[in-house]
Amino acid sequence: MNRYYFYNYADSKGNHEVHKDTCSYLPLNSNCTYIGYFSSCHDAIKEAKKKYPSKSFDGCYWCCNPCHKG
Repeated sequence: MNRYYFYNYADSKGNHEVHKDTCSYLPLNSNCTYIGYFSSCHDAIKEAKKKYPSKSFDGCYWCCNPCHKG
């Protein structure tokens, strides 16, 4: 299980990047929103979409690669 966050600012594709709390690419926490504690990035993104339906999400290439759109 890991704690997941998303970056508050969307990338050039309009996605908010989701990271594990242990990721070295996680931006400063003041620029991130806590999603919760989950067993996979898929579950974290599902919850983020539920809480923030107007936002799009993408997994970090490094820590959430199974959820990375590319």
